[in-house]
Formats: sequence, C-alpha cells, structure tokens
Amino acid sequence: MHEKKILRKHTFLLRKTEYYNNTKKKLRCLIYKALLHNLQSKYCLHVPINTFDKGLKLMHVGPVLVNSKAVGGKKLRCI
Repeated sequence: MHEKKILRKHTFLLRKTEYYNNTKKKLRCLIYKALLHNLQSKYCLHVPINTFDKGLKLMHVGPVLVNSKAVGGKKLRCI
C-alpha cells in the first residue's frame, strides 16, 4: 500500500475511533478500535486516541510511538 494512503487511513481510523469513544457508541468504538489496532500493529504507528488535537500530520510510515499521557495541540506535524 502506498505510504500516503496508509497515513490517511490511519488518521481516518484514529479520528473515527475517537469520535465513537467520545460519543459513547460502544459497539462502533470497539469495531474501529480493532481496525485501528490492526493497522497500527502492521505499520508500527502507535498513537493513542484523544492524544492530539485536530491537524495531526504524520510524515512517514515507520516506528512512531506516543505515550498515552502526551498532549499535542493543533497543527502538529510528526516528521
């Protein structure tokens, strides 16, 4: 899969998981958590939900590990 496509899919799954988690829609949250976990495990992108504000942009596929207690603001770019 092309790198940009992987990163877009990761961002989509991350934001959907956050939305369903925050709106207390448990079944959809579990489904998206599983999809997100599979993608993150496959490409070593470990970004916990509700860690970053809008505008997160990952610049590469490869080992990315973020502590669950980290907080990122708007327009953050991980290079």
